[in-house]
Amino acid sequence: MLGTAESSIFAPEKLIIIMNPRAKYWYLLVAGICTLLLFIMFYRREARMRTHIEKMEVQIEQLERQMQADHQRETIRQETAAETTNKTVSGNTYRYDRPTPKRQTPSNRENTSDTTSQRTQEKLTSAYEGKFQTVVHIELNTVDSATLVRVPGIAGRTAQTILHYREQLGGFYSTDQLREKLTWEGALKYMDSWCNEWFTADEYFIQKLPINKLSFKELLKHPYLNFEEVKAICKWRDRHELVHNREELEQLGITDSTQIEKLLHYVEF
Repeated sequence: MLGTAESSIFAPEKLIIIMNPRAKYWYLLVAGICTLLLFIMFYRREARMRTHIEKMEVQIEQLERQMQADHQRETIRQETAAETTNKTVSGNTYRYDRPTPKRQTPSNRENTSDTTSQRTQEKLTSAYEGKFQTVVHIELNTVDSATLVRVPGIAGRTAQTILHYREQLGGFYSTDQLREKLTWEGALKYMDSWCNEWFTADEYFIQKLPINKLSFKELLKHPYLNFEEVKAICKWRDRHELVHNREELEQLGITDSTQIEKLLHYVEF
């Protein structure tokens, strides 16, 4: 019995406490310091990730602006080339040499007026060459750029913007979504005609967004999700594994009913 008592008293794990009663508090202090260091490391890692993602967003915006500028330059080049081609008649190009001024007579004025009217008509005909003459119903999720540029009011830049936004979204569920991207004055005057007469959008062609499978960066690419919302979705998945329905999206902080209605056209739970 004595031997057993002595062995239990002088066990290695109890010997330290007997020698130094405050040792257990030092253990707690060291554990607390380690936990604090881990928390700081995790916070710094998350801050670096957020900074990296913000840099990527800036780079994406710069690339989009560069693409739009390139498309605009290409459109201007094509229009200039087309105008030069239209000025060629029977293999001879019009000379741009300034003619010698002539004294205007009533007959000369009449001939000049007729020539000016004819040239104006030729320019209008050239501008609408290749365009649809009557309204054609076009499905936005399957149309290509060659067909888009035949719609009155749509040039190369507008067509590329529509196709790029369609790729970002995963498809259009409504023609009114064009209003979100085509915001310059030249497009706004045609917008009602495009949305109500020319274009249709079949939701069948939409590429769904598997919200429970995509990574943080993949979710962030969608135009209807911002950084904070994607962050909340990823945290929810870490805790609850899956996002199941609209109510859980509202718990994540997406409380705007209009935004949720838009997002539900794309989300696949």
